[in-house]
Amino acid sequence: MPTTVRVDADLYAVLGVDASAGGDEIARAYRARAKQLHPDTNDDPAASHRFHELVDAYGPGEFDGHVRLRAPEGAGGGRGLIAMNDGYFDELEDVWEMNGEAPEEIEDEEDTTLVVWARTKDADTLNWVVRPGTEPEKWPVMVLNGDANDWETYPVTATAFLAGLLAGEIDSPILSFELVAGDSDA
Repeated sequence: MPTTVRVDADLYAVLGVDASAGGDEIARAYRARAKQLHPDTNDDPAASHRFHELVDAYGPGEFDGHVRLRAPEGAGGGRGLIAMNDGYFDELEDVWEMNGEAPEEIEDEEDTTLVVWARTKDADTLNWVVRPGTEPEKWPVMVLNGDANDWETYPVTATAFLAGLLAGEIDSPILSFELVAGDSDA
């Protein structure tokens, strides 16, 4: 299945590909560039800035037609972070109360909440675990299945999670087999 990518105008320049590049070429270039620039693997002080430029250029949109990132205000006509999170955690708490089980990460510390930042076509969500007094760079990622009755937590940032997922370094049992890592040699 070919990779589909929504492209912002400056993505081509950031990735170093021609404007006529197809989705597969863009996805391969993104994966390679993300792996090269990620602050966890690159000590260059400018790498973090360039990595954020890369993520900003790739923007809210879809990865491999499966994971849809959310922008604060719903760029591109989609529901944004603010709209998606309005009442979201209250709904999760209701589901967990009915099921009699909630993630330990949520129950262990008062006022901990989840903020969804991406959703899959299977209705799985990618969330930040937000703890009071914790800097956003230290918010781990929690993946919830569509029914919110199965979850997994990764002690990495959202960008590290996406980079690892796309590079094949993170294997999530919840996320669909349709999201397959590309060729890491690209």
